[in-house]
Amino acid sequence: MIKKLIDDNQYEEALKFLEGKMDEESLYYKLVCLYGLGKYDEVIEIGDFALKNASKLYYDIISLYISALVDLEKDEEALTLLEQELLMPYIPYKYAEQFNTTYDYLIKKRTQNSKQTSMFSHFTNEELSTILLSGDNNDVVIPIIIELRSRNIRLFLDVIKFYLKDVSKPRFIKVLLIESLVMQQIDEEIEFITKDEHISINPSELSEIVPDSIYSQFEEIFDNPLLSKNPTLYEYCLDVLPGYLGLVYPLKLDENEIPLIAAGIHLYVCEICDIDIRVNELGQVYGVNEDKIRDMASFIAENLYEY
Repeated sequence: MIKKLIDDNQYEEALKFLEGKMDEESLYYKLVCLYGLGKYDEVIEIGDFALKNASKLYYDIISLYISALVDLEKDEEALTLLEQELLMPYIPYKYAEQFNTTYDYLIKKRTQNSKQTSMFSHFTNEELSTILLSGDNNDVVIPIIIELRSRNIRLFLDVIKFYLKDVSKPRFIKVLLIESLVMQQIDEEIEFITKDEHISINPSELSEIVPDSIYSQFEEIFDNPLLSKNPTLYEYCLDVLPGYLGLVYPLKLDENEIPLIAAGIHLYVCEICDIDIRVNELGQVYGVNEDKIRDMASFIAENLYEY
């Protein structure tokens, strides 16, 4: 009876039969009726309870719940839920396809709302994959990565994995790809191979290249007597910071080394700006060994351009 009423779009009548019933199937039918009537707020309200008690109809319920969030333009809540679901090791094909389609739509909508445009926005996923693998010009590859970030990056995982294992590809581009995977919370072991490294990483366990907490610590340590006299130099040191962190990413930064890294960046910036600075002064201000400061500055100078 209830299914027949729903099939005939007689949602109000169906709800009368469902009144007072709280079993999983009845709750699901209530959600179908409320969604059909455009009562999306009530779908969310009842859906919260239904999801906590869902079992065999879990995916039917959560798909309606997410659809209601999208219709209410609660896009960030919908994206968070979709990311959680897409991390699951198994999703029935019907729902995986629906979730990926909705995720794509919301990511593109977010990009359009932020007024980001890309010369590659009209390219197909296959075309983007081909250009990424064959591209040797960073001026082309970087815009491709920016475009990938506006799409469901899970659809490019095979291509990205292949790229990350190719020793001939630049480390700088690989780091940008990993950060893209981090941004969309990809929960999967992935190999990262360069001429000097071969490690396994899980993007969902990594932070972005410059986490706010780390950036704040460097802001604080750069706020010292030597740099307070020169605000431009202070800003320049902070500008170099992401470049250095990219050199060691995706390895986790040892926070005990922050004073040494800061001192090395300070010396490096002074050298390229032709500013006289005594290394012993840096040692005193940052509390680190002078030789280690020189070594750190040399490491940055030798590798930053390549990165």
